[in-house]
Amino acid sequence: MCLRQLSAALHTTYLELAELDAEHTQKALEMEHTQQLKLKERQKFFEEAFQQDMEQYLSTGYLQIADRRGMEYMEMEGHLDSNNFPS
Repeated sequence: MCLRQLSAALHTTYLELAELDAEHTQKALEMEHTQQLKLKERQKFFEEAFQQDMEQYLSTGYLQIADRRGMEYMEMEGHLDSNNFPS
């Protein structure tokens, strides 16, 4: 193999690695964006539950969390698990 062929092979390899790096970066950004959306969804769920608790507490003076929200929490956790989100 002559020097010119070796140089061309190295250049091709470099271009392939650059393309793989760009693909990896894009996929990582997409995954990060997806996870951020899931985190925002989770935060919204718990903020809504907290707001409901505060409204009940302010109107009645007590909270009844276990009975009311046990299933909602389990459903939310199941929803997140089904989306491969670590709990």
